[in-house]
Amino acid sequence: MLRRDPNPLDNYLQLGGFPEHVFETDFPRARARIRSDIADRAIARDLADTGVDVEGVRRLFVYLAAQSGGIFSARERARDLSVDERSVKSWIDHLLDAQLIARLEQHGRGSKRLRTKPKVYAADHGMVGSFAASPDRRHDPEIFARIVETSAFHHLRHAFNDSIENVQYFRSDDDLEGDFIVAGHGEPIVIEVTSSGVIKSEKLRRLREVGEILGTKSLVLVHLGISKEQRDGVRCVPLQDFLLHPARIGESHA
Repeated sequence: MLRRDPNPLDNYLQLGGFPEHVFETDFPRARARIRSDIADRAIARDLADTGVDVEGVRRLFVYLAAQSGGIFSARERARDLSVDERSVKSWIDHLLDAQLIARLEQHGRGSKRLRTKPKVYAADHGMVGSFAASPDRRHDPEIFARIVETSAFHHLRHAFNDSIENVQYFRSDDDLEGDFIVAGHGEPIVIEVTSSGVIKSEKLRRLREVGEILGTKSLVLVHLGISKEQRDGVRCVPLQDFLLHPARIGESHA
């Protein structure tokens, strides 16, 4: 899956899981091809026969790709795009059907009110960098953070597709967040993903607070460093290890 070159993880994060770009070294050219494939083929051609406003769908997708992992509000997007909210909801359905985006529901013990606030991810993290001005962490750390989280989301989702009951995200009213809540291994597993290579005490503290709210001690911080350790009640896992073996996230923390 990862390229065999001096920076396989960085390359994989930049271009995603598209097999035609596995050995690509010209990143700008590869990203241009990905943009063309999505805009010209997956949206313009494949959705043309549906009667949908193709340009509106394209504009919405560009926004969602750049904001991958953001909480979606049809009302806010309708206002930004100067269109009817019903149109935005219809466009979202088309993008979901075309498998260009994926939803992640909010953890809320079955609450319909909370389930109206999904996160929306691009279908591949390579799309995030391709539709952003720069996926380079030095030039746009926010976009790079979204790329890292999107890659973790899809590896987790595919790893547990058949054996895990649910994967959701957590957010409290006071803005405490857990990127992923994985159910099905006894107590829930709370996973937080950071694009930093430094394990920060504040990040660990907030993750423990989420665990206290959810009643679980199964806490995981996926980070961009190399440290594998148990720190302050949190299992710290390098991103590369997580991407290679996401199913192991359910193993004992002992």
